[in-house]
Amino acid sequence: MPPELWEEIKRKPPPTRRRVERLWNLLESRDDAAIDAPDTDAAWAELQRRLDAPPAKNKPPRRAPDRRHAPRTKRRTVLQIAAAGLVMGLLLGLWGWRQPVTEGAPPGAHRAVTLPDGSTVELNSDSQLRYARSFQAWPFVRAGKRAVTLQGEAFFDVARDQRPFVVETFNARVEVLGTAFNVRARQDLQAGETRVTLASGTVRVAARAHPEAPVLLSQPGQTARVTDTAQATADRYEAATLDGVLAWRKQGFTAVDQPLAAILAEVERRYALTIAVEEGLALDASMTLFYLRGTTAEQILSDVCLAQGCRYRSTSGGFTLFKAPPPTQ
Repeated sequence: MPPELWEEIKRKPPPTRRRVERLWNLLESRDDAAIDAPDTDAAWAELQRRLDAPPAKNKPPRRAPDRRHAPRTKRRTVLQIAAAGLVMGLLLGLWGWRQPVTEGAPPGAHRAVTLPDGSTVELNSDSQLRYARSFQAWPFVRAGKRAVTLQGEAFFDVARDQRPFVVETFNARVEVLGTAFNVRARQDLQAGETRVTLASGTVRVAARAHPEAPVLLSQPGQTARVTDTAQATADRYEAATLDGVLAWRKQGFTAVDQPLAAILAEVERRYALTIAVEEGLALDASMTLFYLRGTTAEQILSDVCLAQGCRYRSTSGGFTLFKAPPPTQ
């Protein structure tokens, strides 16, 4: 081994040095006639490259993925997604079916509605009626009662059925089997009450706060009232002029001992207009008005001003009431 090579080999670790010595001895034992052997520098460079290269790791051959069950897994996933979508669709459909049916009459209009059991309801202006679809608790399952919720005023002509017919308002409950009656449930600040007037048959009226104290109406014209107070009970009824109560069905207008503010609010609803009131008018003054047939808002306001000593003028959206000036001397 040449001295310069030996000096370089001595700097390597002992295991490396021993391997180089064995390799060099093997090279020296070959036939000296091999004149094509590389020179020392080339041999050393090749040896150096091989010694410095990291040992190769034996990696296991990469296996191709097993696709024998892929179609079955994909089919199962598609079926699961389809089943979830079907369940979601059924739930949304059931939720939509369970939403109550809403019927309404806007201000200035009347509307007749036929209910699923054949009963008819005539809605007064600015009134709304809600009830369960087909009077069923669930699809194809009849509810134990025919229940409706009323906001406003309506006349009911109830078809006979074994199931009771129930009208609920914000503070009262009316129960019948087959009859005709009028229900007025307004939550005006001046007169929040439910008033039930019988036209025919029999009805039972109770305050929702005191269902244990109902009132039975059995004579046409009898009226039960439930006031909007915590102690409200339906324990009062009085004779009423049935034609006056039902005058709204013939485009008439009635108010019995009502404050002026409540009368003006009802005129606004009935005729879909706005009434402004200037200072100086006594809005708490009570009045009684009877128009059993069709009348106009201007005719009502003319009579109100005649009784209250005021005047009115037309506006773009309705009328304005103002205090009449004192007479000149």
